[in-house]
Amino acid sequence: MELPSGGYEPRFKDLQKKILKAVPEAEVTGRVGRLKSFEIVVNGVLVFSKLKKDKFPNFDEIVEVVASVEEGEDVKQL
Repeated sequence: MELPSGGYEPRFKDLQKKILKAVPEAEVTGRVGRLKSFEIVVNGVLVFSKLKKDKFPNFDEIVEVVASVEEGEDVKQL
C-alpha cells in the first residue's frame, strides 16, 4: 500500500489499524505516492485507486478483501 501523499497519512494509519485488527498476520506497509494518490495493493494486485475512482475507499470493504485473501480466496478489485 502506498503511503498517500497530500497529508493522507492519518487515513493510512486508520486503515492499517483496521486491517491488523481483522488480520493480525497481515503485513501493512506504506509509502508516499503521487499527488492525490491512495492506492491499495494486496499481494501485488491493485485493489483500489483513488486516482481512478476520485474518492477514498470504504475501509470496511478493504478489510473484507484482505480477510478473504487470508482465507485463501483470490484478490478482489473494488
